[in-house]
Amino acid sequence: LGLYEDSDDGDHLQQHLNDPVDSDTDQNSEHNSLEVDSLPNILESISLADVSSLAERPLPRDAYINAHDQWFMHAVLLLIVYLQPASHVTYHACLLILFTMCCIFISMGAIEPDDLMPITYKSIIHGLALKDRFQIHLACTKCHCLFPANLPPEAKYPGCNIPLFMCRNASILERLKGQAPPRPPPARAVPLSLLSSFLVDFLADENIECICDQWIDLHHQPGKYQNMMDGQVPQTVKDHQKKPFFDPASLTQDSELELSLFSDLLIDYMCHISYQTKNLLIPLAIPGPKEPTGEQLQSYLKFIVDDLIKLYEEGICIKTAAHPEGMSKYCLILSKH
Repeated sequence: LGLYEDSDDGDHLQQHLNDPVDSDTDQNSEHNSLEVDSLPNILESISLADVSSLAERPLPRDAYINAHDQWFMHAVLLLIVYLQPASHVTYHACLLILFTMCCIFISMGAIEPDDLMPITYKSIIHGLALKDRFQIHLACTKCHCLFPANLPPEAKYPGCNIPLFMCRNASILERLKGQAPPRPPPARAVPLSLLSSFLVDFLADENIECICDQWIDLHHQPGKYQNMMDGQVPQTVKDHQKKPFFDPASLTQDSELELSLFSDLLIDYMCHISYQTKNLLIPLAIPGPKEPTGEQLQSYLKFIVDDLIKLYEEGICIKTAAHPEGMSKYCLILSKH
């Protein structure tokens, strides 16, 4: 999406953070783009199976410790990470601060001249494991169907006959140098990540895992409604095996753990954490500038619905602090509204 785009800083991590949409200027690369001749055979909208799971995110403490081996360097990295979003410090300003402090530390003998101190904002994002937790997919500007991000710039969706990339010609300087123009940006880019991947990050927090299991200790009194679990739906809802979903007896099994995620459950228990940005699970961001029609919206919702069905019927094995060996967790989303 160009969030970290800064063409003048010369950072090799630029390509890694923008992969796979803007990862290579070579249009003939067999690693980052597909052959144009094969387009009629492969240019089909993606399905749930084509959306790969996210890599496991390291714990914040581990990422902080591994960012650098010098304690004072951790303070510098956190300072730069804070200045950019809080004070809107530009990426070039962050580069100058890091470069200046690197020279000072080398002159003082605090670090070696060949030390791998991050000198760009993107390097810090990469080192502290703060990269975006989603994948970028191409989308047709007419029907909103999603496609793989590694298509060549000439790709068109045959169904609508609309280019999937913006047109970009080589500049005069590029023509004089005989250089190929950079890879054009997509006509429409859609960030997408599966809810099952977010659950792995979400439950990595031991406190969140305990909150999600608080329904086990609730005692229902007939005629009294104190929380969502006292409602008729939570009391009668079934799992994929037609057994009560919220059954504490199922927790005695070694290979199964029922997990309940409500849209309002965290509000009932801990209001001070339910509205924190880090606890929002947003599988995708629908692009604008106009609201999609009902038919166009289905191109996005099918990924969420298919993933929810898979979580309900098959579950997902997640390693958490309480269960480091991994436990099968099933998801059911209920709402008060």
